[in-house]
This record gives sequence, structure tokens and C-alpha cells, in this order.
Amino acid sequence: SRSLVPTRGTGALAYTATFLPDAPDETLAQPVLVGGGAELAGIDFALATARKRTVSGRLVDPAGGSLATATVTLMSIAAAENLKASVAADGRFRFTDVPAADYMLTIFDTSNVRSWSNAFRDLSVLDDVTDLQLVSGPSVWIDGRVVREGGQPLPFDPAEIQMSTDQQTSQLGFHSAGFGKLAADGTFSMRSGTGRMSLRVSLPPRWFVKSVRLDGVDVTDTEFELSSEGRRRLEITERFAQPHRI
Repeated sequence: SRSLVPTRGTGALAYTATFLPDAPDETLAQPVLVGGGAELAGIDFALATARKRTVSGRLVDPAGGSLATATVTLMSIAAAENLKASVAADGRFRFTDVPAADYMLTIFDTSNVRSWSNAFRDLSVLDDVTDLQLVSGPSVWIDGRVVREGGQPLPFDPAEIQMSTDQQTSQLGFHSAGFGKLAADGTFSMRSGTGRMSLRVSLPPRWFVKSVRLDGVDVTDTEFELSSEGRRRLEITERFAQPHRI
């Protein structure tokens, strides 16, 4: 979808998030209470405009590889709008015409030899941002398998299961540092960023994760540390929740 653009002024202006009553910040907003079947009138406020900004910087790979496989994204917090910028081989990127707002900066890279999870960050664009330097980190291979409690075969297609290692990289929450899918025999291999992680597994209804063991250590429902030394091993056991009769 295309963004709403001011019809007056120069192309250097953009609408910014505005909250009732004409508040530029959510903390200053006035709540509106609407009861069931009720109608409210006179809830009017003017849209505010602000000069567009420039956001630029450079991705850095300590190993010296080309960065042309990467894309930098600015995800607006107040509005459902994403801005994308391609990256040159030397890592330089540039956004122009960025509305002043709060964003979450993420990096997508088709190269599987580096991780950017530690480079994700919250970014407040109140003026031009021209000195961003985002450094890639190491990654690690994780091998493993998913089994049913008791050792029986999984009674559904293992391809339905998706899993990821998630890392808290900003105040906004967690971001995926690695992603994997299961083979027909329930095994998987995935590359993940390093650092403090939690595991997320998507399962069919009424199935849940009973236990997770990383290199033989129980990490069920807890965060765990991933380093770049050697390959790691995950054993995940699933369990079916039997319905209860009432």
C-alpha cells in the first residue's frame, strides 16, 4: 500500500503519527471510551507533518566478505510501514525521505556464513542519522531431531513443524536469529546466530514441547547460550495433550 502524502508543501514533508488530541506521542494521548452500541461525534484532530530525514550507514563483515546479499529494513513502530534499502558490496546503505518516527532496524542476508541478530536495534529518527555501523557476528550450526514421547514416530508430517532460535535484541521483543524446518525423519540442521537464545517451535494443535536438551543439558523453557565453537546438538521431545472429559 502507498503512504498518504501531504498535498501542500514540498515533497520533503511527510505525515507523522498523531494521537488524540493532536498529541505527537502515545504517552500524551487521550483515551476514548466507547460502550457497546454507542456513537461518538466530534473526535477530530489534525494530522501533523514533519520534514523527511536521511538514514545511512555501513554494514561490516569482519571476515571481509561482500555485503551485496543483504537488505536493511526500517520497520515503523507507530505505522504499518516498512522501508527497505539495498546494500552495496562494501556494506554502504542509504535511506532517503524517511518520516520522523521510531523504527526497528533489521537486516536480512541471504548469505549463511554470518549473523546480524546482534545488529538489530530500535532507532529513533528525529534528525538525519548518518553514522550507523552494524557489525555482523559469528554463527553456529545446530543439528538435532524431534521425537514423540515414548519414541514413537510423529503422527503428522514433520514438515509442518517450524523452529527458530530467538534473541532479545531490542526493547521491543525478540527477533529470529536462526530458522529451520524438519526433514521427513524428524531431523534438522539449522544455522543460528550466537549469544543468549530461546527456542520457539510451532506445533499442530494439542501438541506441546515436553523437553529440550542442548548437548545433553536440559534447557526446557529456559534461555541458553550459543557459541560459535563446534556444532551443537538439540534433542526435542513432543507430547500430545489428551482432551479431558467434563
